[in-house]
Amino acid sequence: MKTIFLYLLLTAALFIPACAESPGKNPQEALPMLGTLKTDAIEIGEGAKDAYVFIDPKCLKSRDFLETIKDNPTLRKTFHYYIFLYDMPQVSSETVINAVYSAPSPKEAVFTYMLDHKRLSKETGETPPQAIERINRIKKVAEMIGIDRTPYLIVDKRKQP
Repeated sequence: MKTIFLYLLLTAALFIPACAESPGKNPQEALPMLGTLKTDAIEIGEGAKDAYVFIDPKCLKSRDFLETIKDNPTLRKTFHYYIFLYDMPQVSSETVINAVYSAPSPKEAVFTYMLDHKRLSKETGETPPQAIERINRIKKVAEMIGIDRTPYLIVDKRKQP
């Protein structure tokens, strides 16, 4: 199963002109907006090509996507992933997203929750203002792009390795 998913992921990322498209939207037009979110991203990989990925921490397909990236050195050497947590309306992930972005290391927190299947706890019941601002910036851009599923992948095809 993982091998098939990896093959489909590589095929989509390398050969399909726009990996994820919403009706009437061109993901390549969203690149300037996505560039403004780079500081809000959870970064994985050191590749020459940028890949922007919106994931919902409770989405099983998003979990499989994240696990594939983490376990595959070729993908990490090919792409620099900018991961954004986005709460899809089908599942309420707001509490998890708040906990991840409130954690001292959001990258470690998202791996703990999504890949190690462990609960996250916050020391206080309040989400820091910086985390709320980060979540709102991501949500605003996601809505402008028209994100309607996760994982939602946009590869910057302008950058050449």
